[in-house]
Amino acid sequence: MFLKCGNDEPFLLHSGLLYFQSCNSYFFKVPMDLKKDPKKLPLLKLPFLAQRLVLFQTEPIEIVEMSFLSKRLKRTIQSSRPRLEFINYYFTIPEKMNISVQSSLSNQNQVLFNFKKELENGQKRMMNGKETLLRRDRESFTLKCEQNVQKSAEKCEFLIQYLKDLFTVNNTCLQCYLIFPKFSFYERIKPNQVELKKVHLSVEDGRKLLGDHTLKRLKLDESKVLTDGKQHFQLNVRALFILQKNEWLAFSSFLTMKCEVICLTLNTAPIDPTDLSSLVLAWYNGKLENLKIFEMTLDCEAMEESFRNQVFAILDGANVVSIDQPKGRKIIRKDEEKAGMYFYNYFHFRKVLK
Repeated sequence: MFLKCGNDEPFLLHSGLLYFQSCNSYFFKVPMDLKKDPKKLPLLKLPFLAQRLVLFQTEPIEIVEMSFLSKRLKRTIQSSRPRLEFINYYFTIPEKMNISVQSSLSNQNQVLFNFKKELENGQKRMMNGKETLLRRDRESFTLKCEQNVQKSAEKCEFLIQYLKDLFTVNNTCLQCYLIFPKFSFYERIKPNQVELKKVHLSVEDGRKLLGDHTLKRLKLDESKVLTDGKQHFQLNVRALFILQKNEWLAFSSFLTMKCEVICLTLNTAPIDPTDLSSLVLAWYNGKLENLKIFEMTLDCEAMEESFRNQVFAILDGANVVSIDQPKGRKIIRKDEEKAGMYFYNYFHFRKVLK
């Protein structure tokens, strides 16, 4: 840790001073009066570029703590825009919600804000002009949760916005367990990744979510859209993962999709060889221009062999140009685009990059 928050302002520890001197000795000179105490170097007395370099090497929790100390410090942080690789919002029952982050300093997610039913020894901190009661623990802040799910969602939305005001954020993920918030909440926080675990979506929310072209990744784990039988959905998300038996999504959805990656892990094989062949033929005939990978698990080796033989027979009947390979084929389109198609204990289709 290079930086530590004092009562009034943050200062560099000795390790921070050494880092600053090693990185910036060519560009900056540390004022002589600040070298008298090598254990403490006030952040605000450094040149701006030096402040920025130091903030980029500071843990997110310390940066958030600094933002409470003064408006000047907060403006300094906002001008420097330290980077967060990831903000993950875990949405479930109020007392289990949390917000975790990942910075460039670590590959691990760190819980930054968590919620408890009761909060002892909390302090009021000003956050975007609003008094917020929280407690600083060693590695996170604790807040008292609201009893109402939507009110807790509003509090989390406020915290996420506070982080976005301080940091440059590369990715945000909404991770839901059992509960999906109102879609208006989703639209306001604008995550580019969504993971749903044991969540049942309404048809309206399902269509909006699956059709959101800004989503990089959507994962449905034991989750589904509550339809009356299989229905057609427009699939615009970049990558879609469905980890369950599919009882709601019609295969025709895949023939008009804009997805780049599809991964289906299913309890049974709801897709027959004719459907699978129609997908390959759609790509072969110049459709599905975004598709790069399509994977679907098969239950057993016998099903694998049966699928393979039937799919190959249909493609041969359509005069598809291909080259035999172990447990699969390489398909060659008229425009020289190529894709590999393989059957192991799963069906794997991958476009060959040039």
